[in-house]
Amino acid sequence: GLGKAQTPSKYKKYKRLNCIDISWWQGDISKASWKKIKDAGVKYVIIRTGYTSLSKFTLNMDSKFSQNINNAYEAGLKIGVYHFSQALTVAEAEKEAAYTIKLIEN
Repeated sequence: GLGKAQTPSKYKKYKRLNCIDISWWQGDISKASWKKIKDAGVKYVIIRTGYTSLSKFTLNMDSKFSQNINNAYEAGLKIGVYHFSQALTVAEAEKEAAYTIKLIEN
């Protein structure tokens, strides 16, 4: 289940957002599970678009990205995305950014 996190008192003045980070690592999340996630109070999801392999600097799409973003959208969640970067130069970071934009343009 999704437990309620305790907020330290020094952060009580800030608005707390119920957000989760989703990628291939969470496995196959069914449409019913996405509905349960929303019903549990999660309003936002950050989905990994892909990652960079450091050994050869290859850009790879997260194998669950399409499924996750489509199902999260259907469940009515607000969505953000990220690319797990391993860029070592500005040029590599720019390639990662362009790749991420290409994955989310539609």
